[in-house]
Parts: sequence; structure tokens; C-alpha cells
Amino acid sequence: MNTHFHFYHSSNKGIGRSKLVWLVRLGILIILLAVVLIFWYSLAPKSLARFLGRFSSEPLVVSQLEIELDRRALTLSPDQTLEINPADRIRYEGFSSNRWQNYDLEPYSPDFDISLIMTEARSLLSLLGEDAFVEPKIITILIREKGEQRAAFYFRAYFTAEDWALRGDSALEAETKIGYYRKALALKEGDPVFTEKLLAAMAAGQGYLQEQIEILEGLYAEAADDLRAQELLVRLLTLYREGQDKEGEIATITRLLALAEKNGQDREPYIAALAVLYRESDPQKSAEFYEELLLSSTGDETLAILTVLLNIYRELSLEDKEIETYERLLALVPDDQKSRIYSELARLRAATNDQDGVISAWEGLAQSLPSGQVKEDAYRYLGSLYIGRGEMDKAALAFEEASKLNPENPANFMNLSALAEQRGDTAAYLVNLERALALGDDIELRRELALGYLEAGQKDRAIEEFSRLCEITPNSPAQEAIREEARLTVLELLRPPADELSDEFEDILYKYSTNSVEFYNLGVAHFQRQNWDRAEKAFLQALDLGKGEGAEDIRAYLMALYKSKGAKEAMLAQASLLYKENPDNKEYRDLMAAEFDVSRDWQGLERAASDWVVWQPKDPDNWRFLALAQMNLNKPQEMAESLLGAAKAEPTVVDSWLAAAEALEKAGDIPAAKAAYQKVLELDEANDKAGQALLRMTLSDLDRARRER
Repeated sequence: MNTHFHFYHSSNKGIGRSKLVWLVRLGILIILLAVVLIFWYSLAPKSLARFLGRFSSEPLVVSQLEIELDRRALTLSPDQTLEINPADRIRYEGFSSNRWQNYDLEPYSPDFDISLIMTEARSLLSLLGEDAFVEPKIITILIREKGEQRAAFYFRAYFTAEDWALRGDSALEAETKIGYYRKALALKEGDPVFTEKLLAAMAAGQGYLQEQIEILEGLYAEAADDLRAQELLVRLLTLYREGQDKEGEIATITRLLALAEKNGQDREPYIAALAVLYRESDPQKSAEFYEELLLSSTGDETLAILTVLLNIYRELSLEDKEIETYERLLALVPDDQKSRIYSELARLRAATNDQDGVISAWEGLAQSLPSGQVKEDAYRYLGSLYIGRGEMDKAALAFEEASKLNPENPANFMNLSALAEQRGDTAAYLVNLERALALGDDIELRRELALGYLEAGQKDRAIEEFSRLCEITPNSPAQEAIREEARLTVLELLRPPADELSDEFEDILYKYSTNSVEFYNLGVAHFQRQNWDRAEKAFLQALDLGKGEGAEDIRAYLMALYKSKGAKEAMLAQASLLYKENPDNKEYRDLMAAEFDVSRDWQGLERAASDWVVWQPKDPDNWRFLALAQMNLNKPQEMAESLLGAAKAEPTVVDSWLAAAEALEKAGDIPAAKAAYQKVLELDEANDKAGQALLRMTLSDLDRARRER
């Protein structure tokens, strides 16, 4: 019994102990499992999550995406689209799902590398560049599981027109600015602010001239009012001029002109500008345009259009049209401006050979000019035109008007004088010449007055005026000719008959004449009358004026004159000059030699002969005359040398060599004497004098040598 109980007791006790053990074991297992899980989580949490996830049947739900946008935390729900600026800085923060540790899930973007925004905030602009956002762009961030999409989040990134414009404002290069402003206008087409910015950038750039024109033309077509239209046209005109587009310029100015007409504004600037353009491109078309415009013009505008038409007609050489236009202008311009028009009319009338028109224009010009030099000149010219037409009375009136305007101008009286001469009014002719001369001496005018008096038979007045001309100091060949003419005229007027001499004429001759012949003739007349002193004065004046011409005849007269007067030295001086000027004429030399011989003036002969042998060294007589003088002056050596000169002048004459040899021997010049004797023997072998002289000199030399030994 006890045993069974014990046994039963023992069984209950074992069961309790076993249960405890199992509990302990279970606790240990749980602890171990927790340790393992903790260790696993610390090493690979996603792996743990993936393992545990196998025991879950709950479907995957991605609930949100967390980002930081320009430092602001934002959450997005799946399939939500967030609008952002491409320049905003975005940072990926993560996403939420019902899966612990989001195992097997990853963020992904087909548009950019999402890892670039996981570590730092970056703008989509920096990631994709500007060109990606020319139009709004959808940027997608996906949550994928093993490559399969589980959720999608969307960003609509775009720039506004203002954004593009701001980027254009901050750009430095014109090309860059243009690109940004184009993008702004693509979003806000026709925006006036962006359009102006684009135009300004194009103006600063290169190659956009035509596009600027197109834009402005478009703006002009849509202009809300005339003021805006006018402002746009002015800008267009600048661009057309820059591009040298004449047609564009003309079209633009024409539109400006139409606006000015419509609004009652001044049309003249546009008319003038069109004149220049038409004249450069099509002057004929320009003329037609202004002729039509003239029909509706009034007042100052008419004046301006006529002025423009004048320039066009002148360029087209339409002289008749020019004349017609100037005549219309005469009725419009004030009196003080008419002179210029008359001047042009005179030019045009002359070009068209309209003589009546020319005179009419000059009449108007002379009357319209203010008093002064130009008006005086106009009347003077008008007078010449009247003379050309044979209207002498009108010419006289015109010249009188000129003289009234300026009574101090001698030209006016000269014109009156010339007119009087043509009309045959000698008295008026001479009076007006005197009036002109009274205002200022003029050589040619005084000559004309002197000739006028001469032709009028007023000899005394003519001599008076010609005498004044004789006193002038000429400063030109022409004035020199006038003075010479006056002198000759005075001489002719005062010249006595051929067989008479006049003291008055002779005084005038010495005062004015430069003609050597006149003085030669006067000298001859006095010589014939044995007026030796007056003849001498006249001949010397003729020599001075003749400059060598006729000098031989004059000196011959002087030589004869001095001989008659007993003036030996003067006579010999003239004879010497005559021989010097003509050494071939021995008459004058022989005359001098004879005078010296008769007077036994050997020194004079020596001086004269010394000149003769220079002037004519080949004449042996010159050397002999010199030797004669030296012999009489007891100069044996010089005489011997002169005789040797004579021998050399006639080298084939034996007597000349013999005379030279003897003189040399007497002078003691033995070597020269021997040479001269030797020359004699060469010419005459049988010459005893030369042979004996040589033998004598040879023996003398031998005897001298023997004595010296």
C-alpha cells in the first residue's frame, strides 16, 4: 500500500518538476530567440524584416513620400503631383509603407539619378539643365520592388514667363538675354514688357536688325492709338536707316506723313526727309510725289515743297521747271529774299539762251539787292547786258546808278567812258576818264586818256599825260612797255624837222629815251656841226644804251672827235678799245703805233703793245712794236724775248728768227741764241750770218773751256 502511494507520490512530484524544466527551457529559448533577433536586426535589419514579412499576409501599401523643398519638409501621397520651380532645391528624405523597414523597396526616377538628392539638396535645374524646362516637365519618383513599380509620386517642374525674364535681366551677354526673353514670350506671347526687353537685347546684339523690324512692324499693326503708332514708326525709321533700306525708309516716312496730316501736325520734316530719299532713289518719282503734295499745301509748307522741288528739278536738269518754280517763289518770299531767286533765274535764263529773261532777271536782281557792293556790281553788269543788246541809253542809266551807289569806284566812270566812246561822245569819254583817274592813278587808264587827247587833237594835253606816264616806275613788263611807248610818243610829238636841232627835244630825249639809235643820230648831227662836246655826250649815251650794239661806229666817231679836239689820250683809248673788240682790223693799232712813234712815247707804246700781243698773239707786228718800244727803253733782254715771240708767230720767216737770234746773242742769252740760229739754218742752210754766228759761239765756248782748265 505504501509502496503504491509512494509510487503515486513520486509520480506527481516528477510531473511538476518536468513542467518547470520546460518552462525554464522555454524562457531560455525565448531569450535566445530575442538575442538572435536583436543580433540579426543589428546586422541586417532589412533581412530580418524580409524574414518576418513572410509570415504576413497583409498587402503592401506605400503611404507617402517625404522630401525637403527649399528647407521645407513636405509629404506627398501616391499619384499626387506637386508643382515646383526648377530652381527650387529638393532633398529626398524617404517614404513610408506598411512594410517594416521597407524591405525590397527602393526609390527610383527615370528622369535623373535620385542618389544625387539623397545627400544634399539639389535643384532640378542643376540636374537637368535649362533646356529641359523650356516647357513644363513632369518629374517622376517611383517606389519599386524588385524592378516593379509599387507607387509613383509626381513633380510638375516649370519656369514662369517672369522667371525667364528675370534670368534674361541678370544675363550679361546679349545673345543669352535674347534666348531668355524668347522663352518668356513663348509663355506670354505678345507681353509688351518682355517684347521691349527682347528688342533692347537685339539692339545690343549682332544680326537681329531684320527681326527687330519684323517685331516693330507687328506692334505697329496692332497699335492701339496714333501716338503709339507714331512712336513705333520713329523706331522703325531708325532701323531702316541703320540697314540702309531706302524702300523701308520711304514707306515709314510716308506713314508718318499720313499720321501728321491726320492729326494736324507739322509735315515739313517728313516732306524734307522724303525729298532726300526720293532724290537718291528715284528723283522723277520724288518730283511727282511733291507736285501732288503741292496741290494741298498752303503757306510755309508750300514754300518748303517748292524748295524741295527746285532741288529735284535741278538734279533732273529740268531747267524750265526750275524757272517756273522760282517764279512761283517770287510771289511767296519776302523782299529781302528775292535777290537770291533773281540770281538763280538769271543763271537759268542764260543757260536756256533767253536773253530777254536774263535782262529781266538782272533788272529784278539789281532792284531787290540792298545798297552796297553787290548791288553796284549788279547794275554794272546790267549795263554791259544793255550794251550787248545795243540799248545804250539803258546802259548809261545802269552805269549812272552804279556810280551813284559808289562814287568812289573808278570802274563806274570807266564804264561810262567806254560807253561814251562807243556812242562817239568824245567830250563825255574824256571827262569820265578824268573822273576815274581822279579816284586813283592807273597806268593803263592814263594811257587811254593820253591817246584820247591825242586823237581829239589836243596835243598839249596829250604830251602832258604821256609825260606823266614817262615818270612811272614800272613793276611789270606790260607797264614797262607803256612807259616806253609814252617816251617814244613824247619824242615824236616834240621831234623837230630833220635839218634842225631843238634844245627842248634834246632835253626830252635825254630824259625819256632809251633808244641808242636816237642818241647816235643826235651825236652825228652835232659832229657834223662840230659841236664836239654835245656830240661826245650823245655818243657816250648811245654807247651806254646800246650795250655793245653799233659800238664800233660810235667809237670811230669818238676817236675822230677826240682827234679833232686834240684829246690824244681819249683818242688812243677809243682806238685801243676798237682794236681790242676787233683785233683783225689793224688800222686802229697802226694809228696808235704811229702816234706813239711821232711823240716818241716809248713807254706808252710798250704798255699798248703789251695788250696787243695778248689780244692778238699770232700777229708778229704786235711783237715787233713791243720790241721797238723795249729797244728804245734800253731793255735788251725784253726786246730779245719780244723778237723771239715775233719769230714764233711766223715760224717759217728766216729774217724773224735771225733778228731774234742776234738780239738774244747781244742780250747774252747764248743757249737761246744758238737755238734761234739753228732754226735759221734749218730754214736756210746757206745762211752765212747764222753759220758764222754759230761757229763764233762754238769757238768762244772752246776757248772759255780751255782757259777754265
